[in-house]
Amino acid sequence: MSDKLSCRIPPDKVTNLHKLGDHLAALPEEYGHFRISAYARDAQGNSLEPSQLAPEAIHECGFAACGIGHGPLIGFTSRPGEDWPHYASRVFGARSLDFRGSDGGRLFDEVFAAKLAGNHQRLVERLDRWLARNEYPPRSTAAGVMP
Repeated sequence: MSDKLSCRIPPDKVTNLHKLGDHLAALPEEYGHFRISAYARDAQGNSLEPSQLAPEAIHECGFAACGIGHGPLIGFTSRPGEDWPHYASRVFGARSLDFRGSDGGRLFDEVFAAKLAGNHQRLVERLDRWLARNEYPPRSTAAGVMP
């Protein structure tokens, strides 16, 4: 297997990226629960772990989450004790820790990193460009596959 292929994101995780992109793209422009700067925070600004999120959290006043933080809200559940970097890698193939040369490292840096500006619509635009640039199938209302 070539190095390029060994660094690729598996098809099931690409499908999950499609589902996340579809979810974020369907949100209204004025959607107020998206913050690129934190995986997930409650109304008091406290950080939330993946296991603390459920679909009903999205309706709480003051709740905010980044793109990856929306994963548990759309059905990609976490494992007991799983932190955000491990959740992002397992569910979406986005790797924030020591994987800069892999597609997973580039995905995190170019699509999901807190240093990037914008709202949920900008994240979807970055995701779509990233998929095309790296020769992955384009997003088109995918069903999503639980890892």
